[in-house]
Amino acid sequence: MNRIFFIACLFVFTNQAFTQNSSCELINGAEEIQREFDNNAGCKDETACNYNEDKLYANNDLCTYECYGCMDNGTDVIYSNNGMRPEWMKEGESACNYDPNATNEDDSCFYPEQEWLNCEGCCNFDTDKDGICDEEEEMTKEDMQAWLEEGNNPDEFKCAFEPKCLDDCGVVNGDNSSCTDSCGVVNGDGSSCIEPKEESAIVKLFREGGTGFMMCVLICLILGLAICIERIIYLMMSSSNSSILLSKIESELKNGQIENAKEVCRNTSGPTASICLQGLERSNESIESIEKSIMAYGSVQMGLLEKGTSWISLFIAIAPMLGFMGTVIGMIGAFNSIEAAGDISPSLVAGGIKQALLTTVFGLIVAIILQIFYNFIISKIDDIVNDMEDTSIALVDLISSNKK
Repeated sequence: MNRIFFIACLFVFTNQAFTQNSSCELINGAEEIQREFDNNAGCKDETACNYNEDKLYANNDLCTYECYGCMDNGTDVIYSNNGMRPEWMKEGESACNYDPNATNEDDSCFYPEQEWLNCEGCCNFDTDKDGICDEEEEMTKEDMQAWLEEGNNPDEFKCAFEPKCLDDCGVVNGDNSSCTDSCGVVNGDGSSCIEPKEESAIVKLFREGGTGFMMCVLICLILGLAICIERIIYLMMSSSNSSILLSKIESELKNGQIENAKEVCRNTSGPTASICLQGLERSNESIESIEKSIMAYGSVQMGLLEKGTSWISLFIAIAPMLGFMGTVIGMIGAFNSIEAAGDISPSLVAGGIKQALLTTVFGLIVAIILQIFYNFIISKIDDIVNDMEDTSIALVDLISSNKK
């Protein structure tokens, strides 16, 4: 019925094509419909040998009703009489490939090789699950006994049967699960399915930016941060409470204990205490000599405070320069790719431009980080220097007042 309906639709369509256009221009559409039908049509008769329920359209002209196959169901003596069936097979035992739908014999029947085997070649009975059938083990024992009775060496005896139906793990009728690792690999160690750790975004960008220049910029960052941390620790330890120091010195000077005042300075850390000690060492000299001594020693302490800051400035300048150099080299590589390909394609230049931008960004980031630390260090140095100047002026005034 489906086929009749389909052909009727096809007839109406082609008839309209001729009526409306008086030509064969629209017959191509009919050809496409016919092609669709031919590709998806098949036998839909359930009694046919080639019945196919998956086909969309029925074309029973394709059906065949002479089905060839093995017809030995174990009841026909013809197969036994002509020697096709093994003698040890019992009545009612069909061939391994018996086809109940077959109408014609094609001599394709096959049977187990031995009485104790099934159609798959596996043992019907294998008590110890070693792949050698129980019947074969009995025959092996008899052969072994005969071998020994003949005076042969038992170590030279060879079993006539091989294990059957073993999986890759040596298990009878197994599914390889007993020796399969977590990745599904037989006798594996589980390493084949271990996913590599996904690298972080920073590491990925570092690698894509070009290891050479990115490593140089990274070295600038590491060395610059090391110097910054060392300077910050040194400056923190150099800070002191100058007001407390001056009050102790003033108290000792009023009592005429110059040596005790010096000892207070020695027990106080920082450049401010060192300058005060230098001034007290010259307390028996003129005020001008004391001032010159404090100024000279103050310059020495400033040098110690500013030690290493020039290296930080150098790294701040070098880091973006290295980034810009990586940018230039990346752009050169991009233009080389264009020249080699003879065409401008985004995929050709994207890698070089990306590398160029990454090195620049990384160099600028390093410079920004070091600049922040540098400004903090300079600010701390200025605070200490101002404290040194204020304290030295106050010390000179104390020494001058005690001389009067």
